[in-house]
Amino acid sequence: MGPPAPRPPPPPPPAPPAAAIRFFARENARVRHVDGLADAARAPGVVRSVCTLRPGQDLGPLLSSDSRQGYVLCAGDSTPDAVARAEAARDLVRVDSVPLPAAATATARPDGG
Repeated sequence: MGPPAPRPPPPPPPAPPAAAIRFFARENARVRHVDGLADAARAPGVVRSVCTLRPGQDLGPLLSSDSRQGYVLCAGDSTPDAVARAEAARDLVRVDSVPLPAAATATARPDGG
């Protein structure tokens, strides 16, 4: 008789009952400094955080969802909990920017790319 068959792995934990997303959506600005991205990524409930804002980036108008510069996705025990966590994590990202002159706004790409 050989060794006993290995036990199957335990099932994954259940998914939390609620999620919320908050976006980075700046427009018509030149980004001077971005700080707090690591803090936001480690905030309670954060499942994923993405931010493409970079110093020196010129942001045009927000024309569609593709114009956003990222997001924070959070899980929570309820919808209000998930929303509060997502807003708190988003607010940890500090962006210093200045308005673009009208001529630069006309030529800046909405996504800053």
